Amino acid sequence: MANIALAFWSLPPQLRPSVVPRADHFFASNTPVPDWARGNPVARIGEHSFYHID
Repeated sequence: MANIALAFWSLPPQLRPSVVPRADHFFASNTPVPDWARGNPVARIGEHSFYHID
């Protein structure tokens, strides 16, 4: 999966697929909650929470 993610990031921004639209930050639930993680996440996938930071 990491190789696929790296391949996507090598593409120009307009060609990158969006797995979680609007999300620009994420963290895993087995790590401390970051200061920027406020409110409800845009999505949760497995053990990861995705956020859009204004």
